[in-house]
Amino acid sequence: MILENYILFVTIAILYIASPGPAVFLAINYGALYGFKRVFITLLGNSTGLAILAFLSAIGIGAIIVNSIFLTNIIKILGAIFLVYIGIKMILSYYKNKDKSKNSQNIDDVISNQNNLSSYKEGLFLALSNPKPIIFFTSIYPQFIVNSGDGIIKQFFIMGFTFTFLSLLCLSLYAILSLSVFKKFLSVKRVILLNLFSGVTFIILAFFLIIN
Repeated sequence: MILENYILFVTIAILYIASPGPAVFLAINYGALYGFKRVFITLLGNSTGLAILAFLSAIGIGAIIVNSIFLTNIIKILGAIFLVYIGIKMILSYYKNKDKSKNSQNIDDVISNQNNLSSYKEGLFLALSNPKPIIFFTSIYPQFIVNSGDGIIKQFFIMGFTFTFLSLLCLSLYAILSLSVFKKFLSVKRVILLNLFSGVTFIILAFFLIIN
């Protein structure tokens, strides 16, 4: 791959990854609420999903999905359902824990426990149920591929790995920044309110995913 092309691809990828979306908001929200360990496991799942989508795009399946209104809509619906699921879970957590703010000052008492596998699967499905990465891969890949026989596979691999790594890095930075900022201001009452706000926001994101 030509170095200038690769640098341009990295720039475009960073701008795409860093732009507001479900994964960015999840990283910020989980970073503030649960700490870096849990959010990193979730982001590993998200990166795995992106790697799968990058591979599907490389072998041509991504183009089939993008060109099929039916398949794209199915993925959108699944993605919206999943975002609504996360939103409702957070809203229920708010109603479950709102009375605890009167009796406890320990934030851990109002943060839901979730094992590593569940966190990983949450991130994985968040990526797989979002059609936008497939559209990105399908539209961007051909712009940077140099037609060089067997080298095409290598170029696909390089771009897919680069995108996945950049996603993990950027979203981790969002989580770390969120953790460092909110750690000073969070109390039990604010954690509970953050759950409510985040739950409503995820439901709104589900709506925009459907209409876009």
